[in-house]
Amino acid sequence: FVKVNFTGLAHEMEELLKNLSSSKKIQVLAEIKDGAHVSGNPKKLFRAIYNLVDNAVKFTPQNGRIALSLSQTDHHVVWEISNTGPGIPSKDLPLVFKRFYAGLGLSICKSIIEAHHGEILVSSTPGKITTFTVKIPAP
Repeated sequence: FVKVNFTGLAHEMEELLKNLSSSKKIQVLAEIKDGAHVSGNPKKLFRAIYNLVDNAVKFTPQNGRIALSLSQTDHHVVWEISNTGPGIPSKDLPLVFKRFYAGLGLSICKSIIEAHHGEILVSSTPGKITTFTVKIPAP
């Protein structure tokens, strides 16, 4: 593990998000705190966060909205991505990180985040909004 500039990663994801979502005319909102760092593997963290960005674009309808934020508490760096769209039924929420339930992407995300001593959470209001939250310990 090395020191990873999570603020830089978040800005990179914001740019990717804008590029990926432009053809669907999705509004992108971002609130990124400066100076957020974690200890980790930069390539694996990129893969996990990119997967969440890609899913948000995939499941957000034309003219929808995606918001991402990065903040830091005393103990964690907290990265969130929310998107409007169909949402996830409450009965499926406990299953989305299981291998093959929703493909492999979210299962891989969970493995990577947990390898960084973090956690990934999901909340959803069907037909309105879905939010994925990643918390990784701050060094």
